[in-house]
Amino acid sequence: MERVIFYNYLVWHFIDIPKKIIKGWSNFLYFNFNYFSIPVLIMTLFSHYRRYYYPYGDKLDPWRYVEAFVFNNILSRFIGMLFRSIFIILGLIIETLIFIIGLLFLLTWLLSPVLSISLFLFGINTAF
Repeated sequence: MERVIFYNYLVWHFIDIPKKIIKGWSNFLYFNFNYFSIPVLIMTLFSHYRRYYYPYGDKLDPWRYVEAFVFNNILSRFIGMLFRSIFIILGLIIETLIFIIGLLFLLTWLLSPVLSISLFLFGINTAF
């Protein structure tokens, strides 16, 4: 009977719970990836900022073309690229932090029996 309880504990601690930890960890990674919508930001990296687009006009006016193209449309695309790049980098940094924290949590869970026993024995040796 005692062997069955110990075996069930080992299965629970080293198989069942790590599966749930990895599932929760992957949910956090998936949520962050979609929260910052990194694929969409990459696909629309050079789109206009907030879809601000300035028309060139109907008549042949060279200054109007220069003004619309250089000062408005290229500037709008540059600002859009700048903001999207910032959010892509921020999303990837947070994604990396979530990965590292999840890995540390999983390793702490897997090593907790060994750490508990070794700290208990260290306390016994220190007390006596």
